[in-house]
Amino acid sequence: MFDIDFTALDADATLATAGSARAVAERAEVVVLQAAANGAAARCGVTARHDGALLDGAP
Repeated sequence: MFDIDFTALDADATLATAGSARAVAERAEVVVLQAAANGAAARCGVTARHDGALLDGAP
């Protein structure tokens, strides 16, 4: 996913790149957790969130 030559970066650029990579990883983890929660709710027969929005795949 990330093909970065860190040897070509100075200290500031290295830290900025690491911060960006961390942000991408954290967002990906949020998506995984949302998918898991949605799947668990669907298996339990829940078809809507507390705000009334339908869950993905709900009839």
